[in-house]
This record gives sequence, structure tokens and C-alpha cells, in this order.
Amino acid sequence: MTVGSLAELERAIRGLGPGMTVLVSDGTYETKRPIRIEGKRGTAEAPIILRTEHRGGATIGGAAGFVIRDCEHLVLEGSVFTNDADQQAVQLVNCRQVRVTRNCFRLSECAKPRHWEHWVIVDGTRSGQNRVDHNRFKRKVVRRSLERPTNPSADNPSGISPRRACRC
Repeated sequence: MTVGSLAELERAIRGLGPGMTVLVSDGTYETKRPIRIEGKRGTAEAPIILRTEHRGGATIGGAAGFVIRDCEHLVLEGSVFTNDADQQAVQLVNCRQVRVTRNCFRLSECAKPRHWEHWVIVDGTRSGQNRVDHNRFKRKVVRRSLERPTNPSADNPSGISPRRACRC
């Protein structure tokens, strides 16, 4: 399924199931609030994929990026994030086996931060075995972390796969 507007993207997200792929058409998507993906569960054999039609062709701008909560086996791939750095570009909460890959993060920061300005957050006591890999982080103004894993578990002490390969 291909979507070309923020409203179509949000409708497509509501209907996601195992093995489904949503292609986000090239363009700019201005948000007023986070794009929420909640309770979606793919499988290892049939992950849910949210990918841009052409890598780097779809830009998520405006107030916020994605909040992905209680999801499994989901892939977020190929977007450019330019949203306000006062909100994260991607936040994973209680997710397992979620992959954030081949995105470009260029958030709008102020020289004097208003808030915490972490660009990617992995949070929640049930989060584990998530991957943040092959992304680009550009124009970081404030010297703070780009990623913030929290609530590590025994099987995944960092909350993020140690195989990540972020190019900063």
C-alpha cells in the first residue's frame, strides 16, 4: 500500500498487520503531534514494514516524529527527520524486535536547548532486542546523546542491539 499524505499514513497505520508493507511517497509530511504506532505485531517471518518509496525521499517535519509503543517485528526505514528537536524523532516504548534503519536525522535544534533533545529513545521495561542501525545523524548542535536507551534488561543490557552501525 502506498500513502501520499499524513492522513493516509495514519489510516494505513491503524490497519497494519503481520507481513504488511506501507510505502510512504516522496514529499514532506508536517506533523502537529507525534505519529503513533501502537500494539502492532508482526512476526519474524512476516514483519510489518513502514518504508519510504525512495530512501531519503520522504521528510517528517513539524512538531514531532514517531512514537512506537508495544510493537514487535516492525521496521521503520528510509525517512528524513527534520522535526523540532524538543520532541524525539523516534521513540520506542516497550517494543521488541523493532528496527530503525537507513534514516537521516537532521532535527531542528536551538543553540541553547529548551528540553532534553534526544533524537532516538528506546524506553520501557519490556523493550529489548531492538536495532538502530545504518542511520545518519547530521547537524547535531547540542552536545548530548543522539540515542538514549533506558530500562535495560538482562538479555539486552543497552536496550539497543550492539550490532548497530550509526554513522554520526
